[in-house]
Amino acid sequence: MHQQVRPGDTLTVSTPNNLFAIEPQARKHLLIAGGIGITPFLSHIPELEQRQADWQLHYCFHDADNNAFVDALSAAPWRDRVNVHVSALGSRLDLPRLFADLEPGTHVYTCGPAALNEAVKAPPNAIRCPPVSCTLSSLSLRIKAERRLPWCWRVPDANLPYRRT
Repeated sequence: MHQQVRPGDTLTVSTPNNLFAIEPQARKHLLIAGGIGITPFLSHIPELEQRQADWQLHYCFHDADNNAFVDALSAAPWRDRVNVHVSALGSRLDLPRLFADLEPGTHVYTCGPAALNEAVKAPPNAIRCPPVSCTLSSLSLRIKAERRLPWCWRVPDANLPYRRT
């Protein structure tokens, strides 16, 4: 676009698309952020609070000197729903343990480095996801300007394998 559009050109635009929206039908929202991947959740949390939704945030980063918004999250009135995981201090997020307690109707959101997103997106059996109905939305952060759309898995029945939707 930057090489083809010239001053005075007429452009057709549409309304914005939110490819990382809050799932309105979810009974519970589990937010998993890695590093600067906290950013989209900063707009999700007020929306979830306004809806009086059941939600929990797990924010992962390497060390205490390289994080964003921890002070604001720690001072927020809903700080009891925020869990901070600092790798350098040995408090890495234990995904199998976290997912072992997923409740039916939980929607899992992840935004962060590829390694975190891939771990969260692993097939439910690989992460010992319980036999409940849960869904996942992912927004990938890439250093290169590569566009990745959200990826989802659904566990509609414990006897069915996961599938991409």
